Amino acid sequence: MDGNNSLKRLARKERIGEVDGADQSMGGASKEHLDTRVVEGNYHLSREETRKTHVLWKNLNEAVTSKMWGIYDKTGMFLALCRHSFVLLITNMVQSGELAKYPLAILNKLLDVIGEGIGMGYDIGCSFGTTINKSPLGSKARSLRFASLVGAFHGHAHSRLCQTSHLATYTKGLGLEHLEQCESFFSESNELASSMRYMSVFHRRQAISRYCYHHDNFEAYSQLSKFLVDNYKQALEIRATNHALAKTMNDLGIASTDVFHNWLKEEREYLSGLKKEPKFETLQMDYYRKLVKLDESEFVLNHSLPIH
Repeated sequence: MDGNNSLKRLARKERIGEVDGADQSMGGASKEHLDTRVVEGNYHLSREETRKTHVLWKNLNEAVTSKMWGIYDKTGMFLALCRHSFVLLITNMVQSGELAKYPLAILNKLLDVIGEGIGMGYDIGCSFGTTINKSPLGSKARSLRFASLVGAFHGHAHSRLCQTSHLATYTKGLGLEHLEQCESFFSESNELASSMRYMSVFHRRQAISRYCYHHDNFEAYSQLSKFLVDNYKQALEIRATNHALAKTMNDLGIASTDVFHNWLKEEREYLSGLKKEPKFETLQMDYYRKLVKLDESEFVLNHSLPIH
């Protein structure tokens, strides 16, 4: 899951001219017409469902997102896909950046529908896991064994400690999943952006729903066989290296693959307890710097160069 701010929609407001020298032409009262029509389908979460999980947290700078609040009603959408790229749920981002209430609302719904054992990738999955535990959703997520993960692409920009706990590569049972389907979806759905700016609330939601329907039925579904075949071929390629792996393990005296899991656990424990640089390593670096300085001084003396 991830958020995208391309599909913005301008708010219809009264023009009030300039205030304190700044153009506030769109900063008046709302001029939106009441439209009670409901879009068919179950892609969208309602605004009420999103409000239930509201918390004061965001991963976008308030100073940046606040500039758009004056003219935009909808500032984008937050999306959840399944591992085969089918759309699960969408919620609108309303006059804000990527607040935590959006992924929390989606997670709450998925826990109700799917239940136990969900693993979900998010580019800030590590901090989102902390947010979940501190939210009213925490006990529910823990009881249903929810795992907040980081996708393979975004995860490599995180700290090593984060990777050992949240990276898709090290998550048992996840297989070959990279958890980065949202990026491909957004690269295509961004084509809707130019037509979204002046749509009504109903027509914007309708356009997004129709796009998702087309994506699921004519793109994701048609690519499903290729997706499965490609994963199968990749799995066979990995299995073909078993002999080389076994030989290397034997040469290194590694008795079982369980050792790899133990190494990962030991690395995680080491990094978790590493509050500052070990004293021994600090002394080594200080000693090395003094040796470098000594070498420079000896070079100057031996070549009769002036000392600065």
